[in-house]
Amino acid sequence: MRSLKSLMLAKDEDDHDPERIEIFDLALKKELVTAGPYHYGQILDFNITVCNQGNVNAANIVVSDYLPAGYGFTFANNAGWTGTVTAPTYAVPGTLVQDQCTVIPMKLTILQTTGGEKNWVNYAEITSATDSNGGPRVDADSNPGSNNPTEKGVEPGDAADNNISGVQKRWRSEDDHDPAGIEIYDLAQRKVTTATGPFRYGDIVKFTYEVYNQGSIQASGIELTDYIPCGNKYVAASNNALGWSYNSTTGNATNNAWLFSTRVHLGPLIFTYK
Repeated sequence: MRSLKSLMLAKDEDDHDPERIEIFDLALKKELVTAGPYHYGQILDFNITVCNQGNVNAANIVVSDYLPAGYGFTFANNAGWTGTVTAPTYAVPGTLVQDQCTVIPMKLTILQTTGGEKNWVNYAEITSATDSNGGPRVDADSNPGSNNPTEKGVEPGDAADNNISGVQKRWRSEDDHDPAGIEIYDLAQRKVTTATGPFRYGDIVKFTYEVYNQGSIQASGIELTDYIPCGNKYVAASNNALGWSYNSTTGNATNNAWLFSTRVHLGPLIFTYK
């Protein structure tokens, strides 16, 4: 046993002693690189950044990407990714030492859907990791692979988006889970009739217009115009009560009954016309 004198000579005071705790803490953020405007069929570039915020070197880090309906994935465009085209995963090679980050690139193709608020919001998450010896560790502020509804409630642009400073109290969003994506504005309409004929001059034919919101943004101020050909005549007695108005100069009929209504993604907006 070393004497007190030898300890003093070694300049190690016996009233001073160290201790160390180990913190295992990985964080992730996902960012869209490609600037808008956007169109269907376009390939977007994303970056997924994984950081080691603890004091324990990490290894065997696996990142999972949760693809929504509005994106397409191909392995040809995404070197290093494995899994399936609907649930791709990426294994970070080697060891991620403390206070170091690594960037994982990803390319996704914009797909057309029937519409939905979250159809183009894409989430990525750290789903597993170990220390550099392959031993299991518990992350200090995240639950890897949880992908819970609260995490999925965070959208691009929220305060918790790209925030890797820990659990966000308001959203309860973990810093190993992050969204990125775009907004799509897309309205569509079709004009149909159930009348089968045969038809004669003077017959009144009823048409139905179905307006669909196929994007991710709620639509309002919707106005519909019908360009009436010379072979048809506007029936004021039937149509005015339905919100239509007729311009005798242009020969067009307009319906703005839904001008101040907000339209989401639940079925078509119906106009009738005779």
